[in-house]
Amino acid sequence: MLDGGWQGWCELGYPVSTAAAVPAPGSNIRSLPHPELRIEMPELMELRHQDDIVLWDTRRPAELCGEERSDNRRQGHIPDAVNLDWTCFLREADGPAAARHLYPPAELRHRAAAAGLVREKTIIPYCQSGVRAAFGYLVLHLVGYASLCLFDGSLLEWTNAARTPMGLDDRQVI
Repeated sequence: MLDGGWQGWCELGYPVSTAAAVPAPGSNIRSLPHPELRIEMPELMELRHQDDIVLWDTRRPAELCGEERSDNRRQGHIPDAVNLDWTCFLREADGPAAARHLYPPAELRHRAAAAGLVREKTIIPYCQSGVRAAFGYLVLHLVGYASLCLFDGSLLEWTNAARTPMGLDDRQVI
């Protein structure tokens, strides 16, 4: 991930090209799976009520309460989830086409803690499809949260399953 994204990269004057990238001969990239960094729905169903778990809904508040509709079979959120929009970790842009960058680490920690993302607990971020949750996971990892577990199935999986509980009005919105 790039702090500031594509726009930030360009604003800093880093090179860009439309040419296809060709890896250097002999370069081997190995990717190793880390299943401990994610949680699947059956395990989440079992663990979500434990006191040392915080479910973090990284979506917009309007998505959380079902006002902003998705294509899911059901609207709402996982009950007891804390809502903190992932964009709260980004400073406002300097202009309409300018990049948005992360706040300094102390401010990121403050915003997370104020929302109820307790460092001593396991934080499980989710969103609609896993993208915003992955961003939230990365931010908390960068500021020293040690116990994180991504629910990458997110609400695409949760809301379309037959026996998963949903909430609409027991929300905590920050």
